[in-house]
Amino acid sequence: MNENTSNASNYVLVVKVKFKADGFADFAEKWKQERARKNRNFYINEEEFSVLELTALASLEQFSGVIPGNSHKEIIAKFGEQLFGDISQELLEFQEDVVEQDALLPTDDYLQMRHIEVPLRVFKAYDDWRHETIFKHVKQLDTVGSFVAYHSLFSTKPGVMFIASFSGDPETYMSGFANDAYKEIVEQAGDRYIAGGKDGLYTKIYKKI
Repeated sequence: MNENTSNASNYVLVVKVKFKADGFADFAEKWKQERARKNRNFYINEEEFSVLELTALASLEQFSGVIPGNSHKEIIAKFGEQLFGDISQELLEFQEDVVEQDALLPTDDYLQMRHIEVPLRVFKAYDDWRHETIFKHVKQLDTVGSFVAYHSLFSTKPGVMFIASFSGDPETYMSGFANDAYKEIVEQAGDRYIAGGKDGLYTKIYKKI
């Protein structure tokens, strides 16, 4: 891991659950109330009826005490009738700031998770390339509140994860990634560095609750 001298957390545990559409707002609020703790944020995506939970961890020693897998029976007892699927979870390791955030976890109203899988045989070249392309582009966007590079440590979908945050209109934020300059960056990445090509870029926006 790169030495972390920023405000961002050394590790972030990402937990995602999907609920039934009917009653989603109540289920999301109940999930937050049941699982609220220090250094943990909650977000929702109303299109897929999901709750995203981010927990900041200073060290791996803290990991075993917070993973939902330790309490599956309890979660099933409290939420089993409402959950649409199983619990998705992964542990991310800090790499570097692109746009520094103010705290261990993002503080803006919205969160965007941006994921790609990079074949390890080209990872060094990708890392050099992204500093000259993606990072330079993002730093020019005044709509970006924070943008931090992580990499999966434990995940069923390994790879690079950028945790970005912003406040204001989501369409205005997204316009910064819809111009020709960024489209060219995505084309380059898809040809060279993304497993599965440019379609391997996954992004999802969540609203903080």
